Amino acid sequence: LNVGIRYVQGLNELCAPIYFVMKSGIDKEFEDCVESDTFFCFMHLISELSLRDHFDKTLDNHNQTGLGASLKKYFSLLKRHYEPIWESLVK
Repeated sequence: LNVGIRYVQGLNELCAPIYFVMKSGIDKEFEDCVESDTFFCFMHLISELSLRDHFDKTLDNHNQTGLGASLKKYFSLLKRHYEPIWESLVK
């Protein structure tokens, strides 16, 4: 659905629990819909949380979105609240 995002290690960790819950205790008549329902819920999850931007390489160095911007924000928070850890990571 987004050409900027390719396979990313770890996305299965978000998708697997959704699939497990969908598959558990489902009526046999709806069993064929589990995979598509899981996909829909997964896509909604990563869209709502803006996780998609973290996996789009074209946004890595964007100032406001993408992985680079998020890392800058988290490093700033880390420096403010846990400066010794921040210094260690910078080194």
